[in-house]
Amino acid sequence: MKKLNFRLFIIIAILLTLASCFLDPETVEEGEVGGTTTTKYDFVLSDSTGTTFYSIDMLNDYFVFAGGNNGKIWYNGGNSWSEEDVPTCSYSITDIEIINQTNAYAINTDYGAGYLRVYKFNGSIWSEVEEYPGNYAKCITATDANHIWIGDENGKIHFFNGSSWSTIDLDYSSINQIYAIDSDNVLACDSNEKLIHYNGIGWAEFKDFEDDDFNVHQIKALSMSDIWGAGTDGKIVHYNGSDWTYYDINEYFTYISYHWVNDISIVSTDDVWFACDGGLILHWDGIKMREKTTPTNKDMYGIKMLGNRKGYAVGESGVILKLR
Repeated sequence: MKKLNFRLFIIIAILLTLASCFLDPETVEEGEVGGTTTTKYDFVLSDSTGTTFYSIDMLNDYFVFAGGNNGKIWYNGGNSWSEEDVPTCSYSITDIEIINQTNAYAINTDYGAGYLRVYKFNGSIWSEVEEYPGNYAKCITATDANHIWIGDENGKIHFFNGSSWSTIDLDYSSINQIYAIDSDNVLACDSNEKLIHYNGIGWAEFKDFEDDDFNVHQIKALSMSDIWGAGTDGKIVHYNGSDWTYYDINEYFTYISYHWVNDISIVSTDDVWFACDGGLILHWDGIKMREKTTPTNKDMYGIKMLGNRKGYAVGESGVILKLR
């Protein structure tokens, strides 16, 4: 009888240990879109600077820039965030592009005031790119120091080849986003629901979203057969080379009356991230769109992920989130 009781005690102890593992409040549970609550956040608060951030880019863990209102640019070298010294900089930093540690660009603009500055980082200081030919700038992309594109509010795209700038007027409306897959494949979306493509020779319309009632304002891609777009109405679209698939996040989330999807970051085909209003961050894992939990309800305007659970999201009121 004593042996039986001892064995029973051992069995109960093992069962309790296993149960504690499954019920551990530190366990991170990912919920499908509109799904489960969690007991531990996927993202943690990295900092709260007070500067509303609109853009972020990240070369590695030790080289990150975030830009926001009042011309502020913040830097993280691996340990903490600090404000950069940017000359004669005001209004909003709407986009940042890091090429390498000695070459980065920032767009500083206010359309209503007709104010524009393009800034370049040379590894130590930021300075104005005085030879930039445009009157406006909104977004920037680059593959290297000799292939840089800037889209502007007047439907023009300005290209830098490493030594000089050139401008092409696409006869489209405001370029909301521009993204280079490589030097021969660049995508841009305008404010009239058009997606346009540069093939290394010239620009041509790739997709008109007007019939789909999809106002695309963000575009990112791994290739011309793996394209993600986001709309102002809470819709996300994916192109696989032949078909377009739409996801409406407002069908799943009812605790906020209206969502915008503000930014996209692509790591791989099965690792795609979306920054949204209300502190909402979504992740595509190749099968389903899942919600990632955050400790904020502030709107998130920028996101950059590098894989291996490395990355940041930035947004309203200076909130900076780091993936746990």
